[in-house]
Amino acid sequence: MKIKLLILFVIVLTIQSCSGYKEVQMPPSQHIADPGNTIKIPVIVHVLHKNGDKILSDDQIDAMIDSLASDFKGKNAAVPADKAGDRPAGYKRKNSKIVFEKAKILPDGTLTTGIIKRKTSTRVFSYRKRKAFAESPLIDPYHYLNIYICNVNKGTNAYTPTETANHGVVIDYDMIGNVKKEHTLTHEVGHWLGLLHIFEGECNDNDGIKDTPAQKKINRAYKSTDADVKCSNESRIVMATNFMGYNENRDFFSADQIEAMRQFYLQYQKPATKPKDIEEFKTERLNLFLGVLQLNDSIPEDSQAFPDCGPFLNLVENKISESENSSGLKLVAEQEHLPNAFNWQSDIINTISVIVAEQFEKEAFNLALNRLFKNIVEPPADQDKINYATTFYALFPETTAFIKEIYYSGNPYTGLNIATLQMHIKNDINEVPNLFAEKPEILLPKINNYPLARDFLSISSEVIQSSSIGTDLPDIINRISLKPYITNEVRQLTGAIAVISNSLRAESGEGEGLWIDPVLLLSPYKIDLQNAEGAKIRQIYRLLYCQLSRFSFIKTYMDSGSTNLEQALKIQNLLIFVNKLEDAYTFLKSKDFKLLTLEDQLSYAEKINKSIYQVMSVLSKIPELGLNEKIIKIPENYLKIFKSLLKKEYPNAMLLIVSEFKSYLHAEQSNNELIIVAAEIAADTDGSKIKAILKDSVDPIGTSALKRISPCNISLNSYAGINLGYETIEDPNAKDSWYGGVTAPIGISVSFLPSSVGSWSIFLEVLDLGSLVNVRFKNDETTYDDLRFEQFLSPGAGIFYNFKNTPLTIGGRYNYISNLRTITYNDGVSDIVETGQNVSRVSFSILFDIPLFTIYNKKRK
Repeated sequence: MKIKLLILFVIVLTIQSCSGYKEVQMPPSQHIADPGNTIKIPVIVHVLHKNGDKILSDDQIDAMIDSLASDFKGKNAAVPADKAGDRPAGYKRKNSKIVFEKAKILPDGTLTTGIIKRKTSTRVFSYRKRKAFAESPLIDPYHYLNIYICNVNKGTNAYTPTETANHGVVIDYDMIGNVKKEHTLTHEVGHWLGLLHIFEGECNDNDGIKDTPAQKKINRAYKSTDADVKCSNESRIVMATNFMGYNENRDFFSADQIEAMRQFYLQYQKPATKPKDIEEFKTERLNLFLGVLQLNDSIPEDSQAFPDCGPFLNLVENKISESENSSGLKLVAEQEHLPNAFNWQSDIINTISVIVAEQFEKEAFNLALNRLFKNIVEPPADQDKINYATTFYALFPETTAFIKEIYYSGNPYTGLNIATLQMHIKNDINEVPNLFAEKPEILLPKINNYPLARDFLSISSEVIQSSSIGTDLPDIINRISLKPYITNEVRQLTGAIAVISNSLRAESGEGEGLWIDPVLLLSPYKIDLQNAEGAKIRQIYRLLYCQLSRFSFIKTYMDSGSTNLEQALKIQNLLIFVNKLEDAYTFLKSKDFKLLTLEDQLSYAEKINKSIYQVMSVLSKIPELGLNEKIIKIPENYLKIFKSLLKKEYPNAMLLIVSEFKSYLHAEQSNNELIIVAAEIAADTDGSKIKAILKDSVDPIGTSALKRISPCNISLNSYAGINLGYETIEDPNAKDSWYGGVTAPIGISVSFLPSSVGSWSIFLEVLDLGSLVNVRFKNDETTYDDLRFEQFLSPGAGIFYNFKNTPLTIGGRYNYISNLRTITYNDGVSDIVETGQNVSRVSFSILFDIPLFTIYNKKRK
C-alpha cells in the first residue's frame, strides 16, 4: 500500500507539473601488552589520475613515505624557536617505533611494488562520498596503511574517514610537494592511528590524551605564546607544534599520543602468547589415582594430609616413572571408540540464492537499498552510524566490497544484484567462526584489552575444533592445556584442569567410564579414617594438593581451608567437573560413538563446555583471577553463535554477537540495523522476504514517533482525522460559509524543533482523500473504478504540532481547490458532481499522523 501511494504521489506531481538479564560488569579494560617492539606498517599508495595527468613518479612517492617515516622516528627537522614559542623539555620529537615502508607483499602472498595507479573519470573526490575507496579497493585496512593521492574537494587538503571500510588517508596531489613542510600526511596518519585533533573540544580538552594541554582551534601559523590559542582554564603551555594541530609548523607527537597510536594499532594484531613447557605438560598428565592404587606400598605415609610437596611429589613421580618403565603400567583407560570426524563448517555453506522471482516496485525498493548501502559505505557524521558501519565491515568484508562496487556504479539495482548480495552475505557469515578462532581482534576490536576473555575464546575454539575432528575426549582437555595463552591465569587454570582430568582417569577395563567418580570414591569425610580406605584417600588428596600447588592461584584457593577436611572439600569441588566430562562420554557411547546429526554434534560440544564451566565457576571465586560470569560463559556463548550459524538462524547469530560480546565491540551495537538486516537477508531462503526486510528497515513500525524526536525529518505523509474551517468561494453568486468533515491529506511533511512535549511540522499538501477514507471508516471495501486523481487535488500548506508519545497532530491548513466537487458513494458506484467553483479554505484539523515513507531523518544526538 505504501508503495502504491508513493507511485500515486509521483504521478500526481507529474499531472500538476503538466497542468499546474541482570547485567554482569566486565573487569576494567586493560592496556594491551606492549613490549615496545618496532611496529612495521606496510604502505599501499593508490594514485587516482584523470587522462594521465598528475601521475606522480615512484621517486616522489618514495620521498613522501620517507618523510612520513622520518616524522614517526622523530628524525624530522625541529621547528625553530622563533616560530614555536615557549617549548618545555617534554615538547620534543620522539621515536614512536612505528615504521612505515612501501608494501612488498599483499595479504594473499602476491608480490607488489606498493603503488597502484588507476585512471578515473571522477573530477573531485569529496569526503562525503568516499568514492576514492571504491575506485581502488582498500588492501587489508587492519594491517596496511592505504594512501590515496587524488584531487580532493576545495578547502580540504586531506581527510581520513574513521569507519574501517574506508579507513585510509586521502590526500590532494598539491600536498605531496608540501608534505615535508606542513606534515599533512603525518597529521592524517595520526588520525588513521586513532588520534583526534589536539584542539578537540577546544578548552574542554576532549582529545582523550592526558599530556596534551587544552587549546583553541587556530588554522594558521601560531606560537605557544599567542593569546588567542590559550585557554584560561589550562595552566600548561600549549603544544603549538604538535602534529595533531592545524599549525603550519608541526614537528612532534607527545609521549601519550605515541602510546595511544601504538595501542590503536595493536588492538587489531594477534597478541603474543606463551607456550607451555613440555616437561610441565608431562607432569600434568600423571594419573595420581591409579598411581596410588598400584604403588601404595612404596609411597610413604605422612602424618600431614597436605605436606611439603617438593620431595614428596618428586618421589611419587619417580616411583610412577620406574613402574611405567619396568612393568608397562597402564595409567589411563584407553577409549576404544572415537567419535567419527565431522565437518562443522560444511553445514554452513549455502548455494547461491535463486534470482528473486518477483519484480519489486523498483523505485521504492531502489531507494530502500540505496539508503542501506549509503549507511554502509558513506555513513553520516554520527559516531553511532560510523561504529555500525565499522562493525558491519568486520563481519561482512566481502559484502561491503560488493556494495561499494554497485553503489558507486550509479546504475539501478537489479534482481541479480540482490541474489549476489545474498550470496556474499552468506559467504561472509560462513567465515564468522574462523574470525572468532583466528582473528577475533578484527571482529571484536576491544578483545585485546581483555586478555582473559581472548584466552577463553581460544578455549572455545579448541573445544569445537577438537570435537569436530573426533579427538579422544580426555585428549581434548590436554589439548586445551597445551595451547599457548596470553595470560598466566588461564595457563594455570587449563593446567589445573588437565591435572585433575588425568589424575582421575579410571583403570582400563574397570567399569564403563573414563573417569572415577570423586563424589563416591574420594569423600573428604574419610580423610581421617585410620584404615586402608582412609590411607588411600589421604594419599590421593596429598598428591592432588601437591600437583595443584604448582599453580599459585589454585594453591591460594586450597590453602584458604583452615583444616585438612576444609582443604579436601575445596579440592573435591574442583574434581567434580570430571563427572560432567563423564556425561559427555556417556552421551557419546549412547550414540555408538557416531555423531551423525547436527544436534548430536552440538550436544556433545555443549556437554564438554558444561564440564569446563563447572570447574571455572568454582575458580572464579578466587578474586586474584579476575574472572566473572561473563568471561567464563564465553565458551557457552561462542557455541550458541556457532549453533545458530549451523542451523542457518543468521539473525539470531548476529544478535548474540552484538549482545553477548558487546563489551568487546567499538560501542553499543544492539541497535545496529545494518548487520541485522544483512542477517535477515541471508536467512531468506527463497528471496520472498527481502523486499519486506528492506522496507521495514527504512520505515519501522511507529515511524510517526521519529518525527517527534528528530531535529529534522522529511517524509511522504498522510493524515486522517477531522477538520473545521471557513471556505471562500470565487463566485459572486455563491455565499462563503463554514464547513467541516473527514479529511485525509497527503503530501510532504517537514518536521523540526523537537521538545519534551512534541515537534512542529510544515505540511505541503497535494491530495485529500477524505471522502474516500470516510467510506473506508464504514468498512466499505468496494473498489471504485470511475475515480480520477484530479478529483482529489487540494494543493495547500499547513503548520502542525505533533504531540510526543502519540500519533496525535493538530494544526491549521490553507487549501485552494479548483473546480470543487461533491463525491458520494452508493452501492459500489461513486457519484461526482462538479460545481465549477474555485474555493479557498482555512481550517483547523485534529489528525492522526500516518507517515508513508521517510525521505530523510536526522538522528538526535
